[in-house]
Amino acid sequence: MKARTALFAAIAATIALVTPSANAQCAADIDGDTNVNVTDLLDLLAAWGACGDPMNCPQDIAGDDDVIDVTDLLALLAGWGPCPVEPMGHLRIDVAGATATCWDEVMASCTNGHVTTPNESNAAGSSWGVAGLRLHLDAQTQIAEFNVVGGQALPFWSDPGHKVRINVHSTAQAFADDALTGDVMSIELDNAVADTLIDDPPMIVAGSMSTLGYNHFYLRFDFMPFTLDAGDYIISFVPLSNRNFNYAETATDLGSDIWTGSAGVGDFIDLDTALGATTGTMAADVKGTPVP
Repeated sequence: MKARTALFAAIAATIALVTPSANAQCAADIDGDTNVNVTDLLDLLAAWGACGDPMNCPQDIAGDDDVIDVTDLLALLAGWGPCPVEPMGHLRIDVAGATATCWDEVMASCTNGHVTTPNESNAAGSSWGVAGLRLHLDAQTQIAEFNVVGGQALPFWSDPGHKVRINVHSTAQAFADDALTGDVMSIELDNAVADTLIDDPPMIVAGSMSTLGYNHFYLRFDFMPFTLDAGDYIISFVPLSNRNFNYAETATDLGSDIWTGSAGVGDFIDLDTALGATTGTMAADVKGTPVP
């Protein structure tokens, strides 16, 4: 009995040792389907013993000795089930962790009185002035939410028949060539207040006013998630109506965003050198989750 108790204690101690690393990276998901299940177990058992190729041996879950053994089996059992999913986070942040919208800090001063940037398209799509947000991704990422601070005296969301479009452009030049349609992808949201605007009506950012004298709002849009590979992109958010939406500039300097207008099709300008901007960064963010 004592020997059995000691054995169980040793197994529990081993599981405790391997659980953090296995669950943190989902190392036990050998086949990469985001679940640790019988397929992974069979894969591990089939490879039992010394790794055939120590440089490519995912069955060595513990990663300690280039051998698939009981330690790896216990690590797999400890991580059994769906892989942990990282919480969705802001993708436009500075080195100190401040977000472009400044919402996490709830600092009205971050956008109050800052220069506003026009962002609009007429209903026919023949006239526009659109801001492009720079986005850098270090890894493949699932995008699922768009946040922005700004507003307008006659905002687009007051029109029940309005449409908005979220575009993803591969380069600044692709954005300038066609700001209303992304060459990577476009999502058109019909009646966004009813279907995709998370807060209805949008939340007022207390104490934050535009240079034109209207209140700033904090808008959060969610939509069917899509995946982008690692790389650099330009994101545009375009109201497709005769009413517009002006971005607030943010005090958080993430580098210059860009802007293009129908008067100079094919050209773009950096916002830290035009329209009276200072940081050149729009108070807008994209939220997503790294793909396991």
